[in-house]
Amino acid sequence: MAKIIEDYSEYRQSEYERYKAIRSDQKTLKYNYYFNRVLYDRDEHILSIKTDHYKEFVSVYDLLEDKAKELSEKRGKTVLPDYLGQDEESEEFRQEDLRTNESVWENLNKKYQIDPGEIEYMQEMFYKEHPEIPQQPLINLLSGRIIDLRLGEGILDFVYADFESPLKKTLEGLSVFLYLQEIGENYRNKQGIQKQAPAVSKVLNKDQILTENYHAFLDSFQYVSQIAYAALYSAICPPLIKNSESQYFKETEAYGKYLMELQKEYRELLEFCYDEDYFPEVMGELTPSERYAVYRILHNYPSWTERTEMFSLSHLQMSGSQMPYGMEKKEEQDRFVRYIRRNKTEFEKFAKKHHISPVQAQIYMAKTYYITVSYQISSVADMLQLEFTKMLEENIRFRKCKRCGRYFIMKGNYNTNFCDRIDPETGKTCKELGAIDNFKKKIADNAAIPLYQKYYKRYAARVKVRQIKEADFKRWKNEAVFRRDE
Repeated sequence: MAKIIEDYSEYRQSEYERYKAIRSDQKTLKYNYYFNRVLYDRDEHILSIKTDHYKEFVSVYDLLEDKAKELSEKRGKTVLPDYLGQDEESEEFRQEDLRTNESVWENLNKKYQIDPGEIEYMQEMFYKEHPEIPQQPLINLLSGRIIDLRLGEGILDFVYADFESPLKKTLEGLSVFLYLQEIGENYRNKQGIQKQAPAVSKVLNKDQILTENYHAFLDSFQYVSQIAYAALYSAICPPLIKNSESQYFKETEAYGKYLMELQKEYRELLEFCYDEDYFPEVMGELTPSERYAVYRILHNYPSWTERTEMFSLSHLQMSGSQMPYGMEKKEEQDRFVRYIRRNKTEFEKFAKKHHISPVQAQIYMAKTYYITVSYQISSVADMLQLEFTKMLEENIRFRKCKRCGRYFIMKGNYNTNFCDRIDPETGKTCKELGAIDNFKKKIADNAAIPLYQKYYKRYAARVKVRQIKEADFKRWKNEAVFRRDE
């Protein structure tokens, strides 16, 4: 039987296939590089994000050392790693990068609730053990951090982030870089210098992939960092560009498009699923989750979405206040004491059956183990999807601010049309400015209010100079307020 060769030249992608393609890793542009862990506190509606620290220097040090030893053996002489034997110029760059780290960290700390996390402790211990190595700047300032967000805050931060400005600035800088490269290429051609063929990197093991990815991330993140730091989710899920510098323009442009496509999608979702004024006669009675079901039908998307969930048991970490997710500290301590004081004979029988010591048996039983359900997140798309579906599960409410036109989270049963964002011109919140606008409108629509204000000021002034008694003024005011409101 003749072999059939499949021809995809006329294949037409469905809308959902195009949707997935834009959000999936490319050959040299990887969106799923970090492995972050997200815990959800069902009592407080808090997302706690623990970001990946394995992509930083102190985590890959052993691999880098092994690589340097391997090269030394191959070449028959000692090959110093990048962080040792630095010249004056590279030392200046290191110091400049450390200063940049401080500046960026200060700005991020103002915007988000960040716990320094384990990365700072890891760095402290590492440089104590290796005093000969100068401190290396972090590639990504949010590596190894813990960030707590109220459900809904991450999406709002993302949809209103300005990606366009840093993207434009970055592409302009890369254009100059490419132009200079082109000048150099033309010069080499005129001189008859042949272009070097790209080196072939033979992949031998996983450690080599991790090391090469680290160097690629170290080189490429500097080009996209301003874009990534524009929002929290793009910063905790940075891209990996595995390409030559001549291709950074193309990959950076694709990365910017990816972020802005996601931004557009979630702006649409907020309007479609949460906006009270969006076709109220048609969708007014539908819950946000029902609206989302309709949205996916209209776009020919499947009714399901995927999340990578991890189930674990730990005596150190709670994810709620009631068992099996957690308990009060006092109750936990009381339980421990009760188990330690129990009949030791029974513990000895149990220990013998399971081949452990009686003390181990007591400790194992006295500890309280809590269920922790967490989610593995590697890309911005996955993080947005997780938060949005959690918002639907918890029936979180949003409303569009009547002043600035941006969505905000409704708190409890408190009913308001204005958000707490600060207006840069006045320094007041939309809520404060909305109250002022409402009062002005009320005055304009009701002749009794300015009349009341006129006489209130007049009589209040007379009270001060004692032309009117305080008691008489109070009686007048009570009657005037009643008549004004009537």
